[in-house]
Amino acid sequence: GEVGNFVVSAQLSSSLNIHDEAVLLFDGEELSSGHQLSWQINNADRGTHTLQVIVRQKDTKEVKISSSTQNVYVKR
Repeated sequence: GEVGNFVVSAQLSSSLNIHDEAVLLFDGEELSSGHQLSWQINNADRGTHTLQVIVRQKDTKEVKISSSTQNVYVKR
């Protein structure tokens, strides 16, 4: 594939509630939110990046669960 491009996938032990959303945090910033549990990352800069997935209530943005932070290393 292209350099700096990869897919991030998450799994939940139960289904995502209709009132909740999954959020991908890339380097601590919200990259995407919705009902999908797979995200395409494109053109990530070279170096170390952090990934974290949280599930939060859509309306209040209250975090219900979160993954541990994972490091990824882009070498190109």
